[in-house]
Amino acid sequence: MGEVYLIGSVLLQGLKADPPTLEVASDTVRLIYALPERLEPWAGKTLREVDLTAQVRHVPGAEIPAITPLAASSAAIPPRLQRWLTAP
Repeated sequence: MGEVYLIGSVLLQGLKADPPTLEVASDTVRLIYALPERLEPWAGKTLREVDLTAQVRHVPGAEIPAITPLAASSAAIPPRLQRWLTAP
């Protein structure tokens, strides 16, 4: 389908900058066209104030699948996140 990139910021303690895709100022982590794999080392850590945009780059004329909103799975969604899940 294409290449996925993450752009935005989160609050997360204890990270070091890794330019050009990861900037850190105090506890604010800024992702700049980072690959999703960049988040894997953060598994199990608490992310706060998450503001991310996922961008998909594809070749011109590529057929893009329909995007569906997030839905609850068998795993429970914490109440703090539930209010941010909206249908179009």
